[in-house]
Amino acid sequence: MFVAATDHEALKLIFGMRQRDLVLETNRQVADYAVKYVYGIDDKQLPFVQKHFGTKEQPRLVGAADEDREKMKARMLEIFTEMHDQASLSPIPP
Repeated sequence: MFVAATDHEALKLIFGMRQRDLVLETNRQVADYAVKYVYGIDDKQLPFVQKHFGTKEQPRLVGAADEDREKMKARMLEIFTEMHDQASLSPIPP
């Protein structure tokens, strides 16, 4: 998995997550923002995909006004903070 961020706090939250929680959250977000397809190796996760498929509008950083971009960044950090708070995580590295 490739992870990039301009905010060190977001990286600390991501790297502080348990691997299983990170994979689950990544899969949920991929399905949430899917527009046309979600692929898997079999149908075991079909109920998960049906529940989450296309339930969110894709955020667009490119072309967004500076104010909108800042709001999106703040919301993304808020989401990762919520994920961190909900999971029983190991301490976040400095």
